[in-house]
Amino acid sequence: MTFPPGTTVNRLNGDDTEDQRKFTVEDNKVIGRPFQPQPPGAEPTDSSGSIRLPGRFSSITFQVKPNFTGGSGNDGIHLQVGGTLA
Repeated sequence: MTFPPGTTVNRLNGDDTEDQRKFTVEDNKVIGRPFQPQPPGAEPTDSSGSIRLPGRFSSITFQVKPNFTGGSGNDGIHLQVGGTLA
């Protein structure tokens, strides 16, 4: 998920393994890397996590590049937005 240049994106939490993070934030990009779930041999899945965009917004723009590589044919994105009214 890529937000416009200059957008501040804070990683709150996300999928990790013992040796590396699978859900990362780099500048204005949120990256979910596929990893092998349990049990071994199951279809790889995307990682999950939460981010925060600090500030006040009347709209939020972003682009998504799916990283689906096989299996069921779907690369779903579940999005939940929270905030307060100004």
